Amino acid sequence: MTIPLQVSSQLISDKSTLRPLTTPELGGVGSRFILLPTTRSITVLSEHSGQRVAIILANDSGLPIIQCMTILSRPIQSGAAASAVNEAIKTSMQQPRKNAMNGNAAATENWLLLGCSDGTIRRVTLSLESLKVSSTSATCSGLKVAGPCLLPEQIYKVANDAKILLLSAVPLSATGRNNSTNDDSSIHILMQRKDDVKRVQLCKLAVSLLDHLAVDGNATDQVIDMAESLVCLDEFERLVETVAPDDSTDRKSHKKDKKSKKSKKSKKEKKPRQDVALEIVSRDVVPFVMAAAHVSESLLIVLASRTCLHIYCDDPRAAIIDGQTKCVDMDLNKGRNSMTAMAMSSTHVAVGYRSGEIHLLDSLLVLTQKYLVGGGDKTHHPSQTVLTRKFHWHAHPVACLEFSNSNNFLLSGGEESVMVTWQVAGGTDRPTQVLPRVALGGIHNIVETNGRAVLVCTDNSVQLLQLVDQSCIWRHQGLAMAPNGGPLSRPFLRHASMDVFQIVGPSLAPGYMHWYDIRQQQVVKSLEVALFNRISRAEPGETPMPSPMITHTAYSKTGDVMVTCERVPTENTAIGYVETVGGDGFTVGFVTTLRFWSENANGNGQSYELSAAMAFPHGTINRVSSLCVSNDGKFVCTLSNDENAFRIWHQAMSDDEMTGTNPRVEWACQYRVTTPAGYANSPVNMHAVAFSSDASVIAIGYGRNIALWDREEMTLLTSVPHCAGDDQHSIEFVKILDAKASLDMLLTATSSSVSLQSVFGSNGPVRSEWMYSFQKSSNALEVTNVEYIRAHNMVAVCMFDENQRRSRVLLIDVVTGEGSVLVNDINGKIISIVAKEQRRSGSSWNKSAAMQNTPLLFGLTVGGVLVALNSELDGIEHAGLIADSYTPNTAPTMPLLATFRDRAVKRTASVALDMLSIKPSKRVKSVAEDDESDEATLLSTSYARSFLARHLQR
Repeated sequence: MTIPLQVSSQLISDKSTLRPLTTPELGGVGSRFILLPTTRSITVLSEHSGQRVAIILANDSGLPIIQCMTILSRPIQSGAAASAVNEAIKTSMQQPRKNAMNGNAAATENWLLLGCSDGTIRRVTLSLESLKVSSTSATCSGLKVAGPCLLPEQIYKVANDAKILLLSAVPLSATGRNNSTNDDSSIHILMQRKDDVKRVQLCKLAVSLLDHLAVDGNATDQVIDMAESLVCLDEFERLVETVAPDDSTDRKSHKKDKKSKKSKKSKKEKKPRQDVALEIVSRDVVPFVMAAAHVSESLLIVLASRTCLHIYCDDPRAAIIDGQTKCVDMDLNKGRNSMTAMAMSSTHVAVGYRSGEIHLLDSLLVLTQKYLVGGGDKTHHPSQTVLTRKFHWHAHPVACLEFSNSNNFLLSGGEESVMVTWQVAGGTDRPTQVLPRVALGGIHNIVETNGRAVLVCTDNSVQLLQLVDQSCIWRHQGLAMAPNGGPLSRPFLRHASMDVFQIVGPSLAPGYMHWYDIRQQQVVKSLEVALFNRISRAEPGETPMPSPMITHTAYSKTGDVMVTCERVPTENTAIGYVETVGGDGFTVGFVTTLRFWSENANGNGQSYELSAAMAFPHGTINRVSSLCVSNDGKFVCTLSNDENAFRIWHQAMSDDEMTGTNPRVEWACQYRVTTPAGYANSPVNMHAVAFSSDASVIAIGYGRNIALWDREEMTLLTSVPHCAGDDQHSIEFVKILDAKASLDMLLTATSSSVSLQSVFGSNGPVRSEWMYSFQKSSNALEVTNVEYIRAHNMVAVCMFDENQRRSRVLLIDVVTGEGSVLVNDINGKIISIVAKEQRRSGSSWNKSAAMQNTPLLFGLTVGGVLVALNSELDGIEHAGLIADSYTPNTAPTMPLLATFRDRAVKRTASVALDMLSIKPSKRVKSVAEDDESDEATLLSTSYARSFLARHLQR
């Protein structure tokens, strides 16, 4: 059994306490890095180029969950060397500013501290050396993670019965009232006890204690107990906030209520709105942002929850006021308009609200320091004396706020995918700059670094902008898949070339095609198939307009012809088929368009141009249910269950009418065939239509039967059942194999079985059949994908266990019918699999290396993880199929197909052909085939009419 390799990385996290960070200079110009955290790992990108550098894991098992992280810069403490470093720092402080900065950079080390759900803090040293010598790979949550990977050097246990919610480290550049060079840094920790979920504790840990208790060497398996070293500063009681499930109320209804206030009767009608408010759900509120800053030689820690701000003064001079322990609470909850974002500078605090408003609390930290320590007004609370400036541009909740390095500007972003710049020092309440359409999704986080802004967006993309002219320096697009599965789109995975895979309709960009490089782990090219003007919701309470979606995609054998089918929403319900979306009865019309694409010269599978398009290919109100393309790319079959018909589209070349040159590709509908009455009540699934190798026969799966049609005369030849078992499920996958050893064999699959049989039936010259049945009794096992691996003449079957939420991959030899489990345990549901095979003669691949060293299969899960399955077929454990979750049923096979290249087999085939007075046709050798040039029979049109009609069982 092999361990899958994860070749994609998630760049965003839905956890509000996990915010991206930028590192200091780690060794010269261009040595800054961007840390993008998720609950399982942290992706490291180079700020200079945007390339992926490494990945950081909490440990090699994927547990515990990462709750938060912070960076601590501190002087190097190493015995005698530390005194020399301190002396150098003292000397550098007397030098000009430039030399002092270089001296500090050389005498400091940077720690990345990870706060985890098991009450531990895990330390990772950030340096150029650690990134270079990191391990090549590690294991996380049952998957190998492509390296380089970094693991923690030290693990500190700070609580045995609590989980860490937030971390904040005091920066070294602000040493407070102490001007000595000793390391007086501290780590502030917000924890939640398991035995008291209603309270959270703010604690403090001195960094100097970590050196005395450090363990030499790599201590990833050793835990240092630091619970007794914690100092509890304060406790906060968890609040309960009442919020609307859809984030806000409908503003249009408020406008109607205002108009109805003209009479007393209208005022009494407001009571039903109060009843509606009682149905609003309640949820616990804990601080989601914690930051620390030095103000006038005092350290202030700011905790922001959804309803209020807690400002704690970590200064022994601070007085206890009104029974509070050096803490000022400010209730900023505006009814149901709770806070959604917070940012802090050296003096100001900015908060964003659910309604889209931004409040800038001018000099709040200075007022709080004077109020608690002294020198200010003791009689008036800071909430009464602070000057509040209000900004409002966003129509939806403010997702993120960030001050510029100079504290002169404030950056904000949200669902609108617009970065708004506000001037802090000026007196205007209008934005100074607005940068629209920065991504396909909303802005998730903004991090400012040296006059630049790092934007992390919900479409799993990261980009670096220059704040002066707002130009994009680089953009890193990850796998645009939502961790929770996203909308109803079903992405399609296809191998394009070398290490690049084509992902059609990812959940976060359903109208696009992305070409994803598994080595760089980023999108290298994209194609917008379904044109769409992204507009967010007009009102917070209304249902947003659905995104366009690529519903079907099919390719020719070489990939030079691509056909797509899309649906694009429109507010005009008189056009297309109409559907109701959302719970408010919002109706939308959908326009279906069929597009034909041709590969550009030297496109290498990554560049296509539009050849033709057809709107409403099956009528204005009928959807396309299935789509397939012939191997040569000259014929396309589309089927519509709404129309109860399928159509054949034919490719033709024509010269330009004006010049007579420049041939262009044209497509036209050749046939329209109505579904026979016996199949009218048997809908066809998405992948249940296929062409034969020479496009002479079309196989369509109606219910449990496969109908074979003559493509040239459009006559129904025969009907073949899926299998002889008791499977009552409808056919979901149909393919007529075209490999030499299994030519014209019919491969079909339902949600509970896979079958291979000959289209010639029992009277044909070749008979080799098998069937695997996966019973759905105690375990809800479902066949989700079937992929034919032509290079190995094998069938890969992907199954999903609904109870365990696990997937497994089974390999079946086409000739013998023997099955072996390739991967037995993959977290999540695999929605698409593809085999990595050689496509072009110009490729520089080594066949033997490609067969042994490169992954055989790649799978895409619902959670947006792209995994590679090892291709070492000799190492696969042939343990039979002795799993509790399914029971195989393999029919007996005949050795005829296995020895098809032998002369005896050729003679047998010739006898059958001589009876029909038809000579066997010689196959044209393709690029991806073996070197043998044996003759084999093709399912040609004349062969189909004469042989199938006579010899197949009716």
